[in-house]
Amino acid sequence: MFGTTLGGFEIIERINRGSMAEVYRARSTSTGQPAAIRILLPELQGNATAVRRFFRGAKLEARCSHPNILRVFHIGEGAPMPFVVTELIQGDNLKRFILEKRDVVQTQPVPILRAIGEALAHLHHEQHIVHRDVKPENVLISNDASEVRLSDFSLAVKKRRDFLVSQRISGSPSYIAPERLLLQRYDERVDIYSLGILAYELLALRLPYSGQTQLEMMRAHTDFRTKPEPIRRFNPNISRAVEKAVYHSLEKDVQKRYPDVRLFLRDIKLSARC
Repeated sequence: MFGTTLGGFEIIERINRGSMAEVYRARSTSTGQPAAIRILLPELQGNATAVRRFFRGAKLEARCSHPNILRVFHIGEGAPMPFVVTELIQGDNLKRFILEKRDVVQTQPVPILRAIGEALAHLHHEQHIVHRDVKPENVLISNDASEVRLSDFSLAVKKRRDFLVSQRISGSPSYIAPERLLLQRYDERVDIYSLGILAYELLALRLPYSGQTQLEMMRAHTDFRTKPEPIRRFNPNISRAVEKAVYHSLEKDVQKRYPDVRLFLRDIKLSARC
């Protein structure tokens, strides 16, 4: 792929590979502008469902204009291979950031959570989109943590009524809300639950629930008797207000969970002033 030009951008090197696409560093052949190119995996390019989902997610992502959502420059429909050109963040995804830069994570977790929460508020209230795959791997962050972008909308859906229904489970079992695992009706609060899991992991440097298999992990999310260990046991430096906000996001009973991500943002902002 190196040296190949797609959408006016020349591929320089591969920087990541996910379950659906490979990501390459690229630059504009006309201006030299740096960019990233996502190319659907070769084994999925003949799968009409995968191609449709790939482009649907890119189009939903492209319609968003928010500083904490990855910008889309070009969607390569009709090309020899499905691709999307996006802005390039000089850093990594949040999962690896948590593993490799724990000192930064421990000193400034609230600004990172605010950035992701504000991106979700834009999705839910301005675009009426449910992301459905909020997890650290789908958050890009610069090396100094000054830039945070929510990305990968391949599972995102437009909300056209008060609730959504799934016929099958899709996404990472570590971050999926109970109502989706149980194939119940759901709404944007599934993103708030996933944000709570991400927040717990960011603050405690571990997931709130564990399991040897995907089934065990899913049972941990759907068993209302199973509770996560206190975050302050692993990170005594965080405020009780932030810890409480994370637990409120993590409520397995959807009626007890934050109904609006802006309430989560309100509470962590208030805690930062205390």
